[in-house]
Order: sequence, then structure tokens, then C-alpha cells
Amino acid sequence: MMVTCTRPSTLSGALDDKGGLIPYAASTALKTIATNGDLLTRLTLLGKTDETDHWKAYRTIYDEADKRGGGREASEGTNIHSVVQALAMGADVSFIPEPTKSDGLAVWAALKELGITIVASEQFVYCEGLPEPCAGTLDLVGKTPDGDYIVLDVKSVGEAKDAKWSAMRWSIQTATYALGRPYNGPVKRDQWGRPIIDTALVEDWDFGAINQDQALIMQVVRGQADVRPIAVNLDYGREWARLCCRVRAEKKRAPQALGIGTPHPQREVVTEILRGRHTTLDALIDVILEAGC
Repeated sequence: MMVTCTRPSTLSGALDDKGGLIPYAASTALKTIATNGDLLTRLTLLGKTDETDHWKAYRTIYDEADKRGGGREASEGTNIHSVVQALAMGADVSFIPEPTKSDGLAVWAALKELGITIVASEQFVYCEGLPEPCAGTLDLVGKTPDGDYIVLDVKSVGEAKDAKWSAMRWSIQTATYALGRPYNGPVKRDQWGRPIIDTALVEDWDFGAINQDQALIMQVVRGQADVRPIAVNLDYGREWARLCCRVRAEKKRAPQALGIGTPHPQREVVTEILRGRHTTLDALIDVILEAGC
């Protein structure tokens, strides 16, 4: 059976207040376009092939923003995880630039000190057991000295104290991934980038079951090789994940209370670009301002 899934990272953000993110996203889009002369042309050409594919437009904008420093936490965490994955495979990491290499080596050393060995990495999983199906790529699975298999996640932060702001998100993500089983079949995407998979192709872990009580976050302070293992209580994570599913379901029903659809200024801005109506930066700024972003 083909199932459209929510990504664990998306699910974990359901409890966030998104009100301030729309103007922030529009501002990011403006800055990115202003510093990349051909981006507006590329978006307009994209619109001529499929003007309804907003997700591709968003990804084009934010991929460019990421190259210029946006999404640093996520990209650095991914880079550090790649170092750990390479070390687990016995690969050479000497060519990896600093400070990513030192941060990755510090995570590897911390795992060895805890007696944890890596048994799986970068595995796409289908997560069952929540009100809505989820799927995504699990960073790492580790085996503890007690013989338990636990979800490991590498998180990059600017300062050690930043962890308290992400505690709920991290708990939801790791609890969701802990429910996952391997999926190695084809993955399609809908227009919003959500994975569509064939549940008949979901497999079982070779080593048995993942521990449902506890996961481990390896928090790295970027550029300092400072690693702090953080134990995650998955009971809380699952409770919050179920709440996220409920909130997402209720948000879909909310416009019915007023008998209207929910306006989305950011989407309207991208739609204007895709339809080729505004091919200059000044015109785009006018559209964003009119949308109230």
C-alpha cells in the first residue's frame, strides 16, 4: 500500500508558534534573491514548466540561502554526522576540513568512551505507531554495553545552553525514529516534499528491535570539539509526538470554523514569481509588502 508520510522533523515542529516565521521566510527569500542575480530568472523558468510546484521553488530559494549561511545548525550537524559515519566504516577522514573534522572526531571519541558501537547509519525508515505515518532518514543506531540498540542523533548548537530550546523537538524526533523500521524501496515525493512509500517493502532490523525507552543525543558545540551526551526519555517524546499529530489534524480543520481558507502570504509570493508576473526585484518587493510579510 502506498502511503504519504510526514517527516519526523516536520512533525516535531507542530507545536511551534509559526506566526513569526512567515515574515522571516519572506525576508530570507528577499535577501537570497538580492544577492543572487540569476535566481529570479531560474524561478520564473521553473514556473513555466510547473507553476503549481511551490515546493521546488521553496527549495531553490532556501538551498541558495543555505549556501550563504542559512540553516547552519542542520548542515553542520549533517557534516559532523558524516564524519562519524565515515569513521564507523573505517574510512579516511584526514581530508575533511576543520572544524568539522575535530567536532566529528570528538563525537566518535565520546561514543567509544560510552562503549557504544555503530550498527546502522543513514537508514531510511518507516515509523508506525502514531496517529499519522512518518518516514525519514535515521542518523545512527548504536549498540550499548548492555546490548540495547538505541537511536543516536548528532545535534550541532552554537552554545551548550541552546539545548534547552530544542529539548521538545529532539525528544519528538528521536521517539518517532525509534518507532521506525528499515525501508529500502523507492521513495517518491509529493509537491511538498513528503515521502511516499510502499509499506509492503518495509523490513525488520537485522539486529532485533530498537529500545523504546531511551535514545541518545550527541550535542556538539560547533567549532569547539565539545560533545555532551544527552539521554532522551522516549516516553515524553512519544506523548508529545501524539500531541503533534492531534495539533496538525486540528489545524487542518481550523479554517472550517470561519468558513474560509487560510491565506498563506509566503505561498502567494512564490506563486507570483512562478507565474512570471514579476521579473524584477522591485516588483517582487512590492508583492511581498502587499502580502503583509
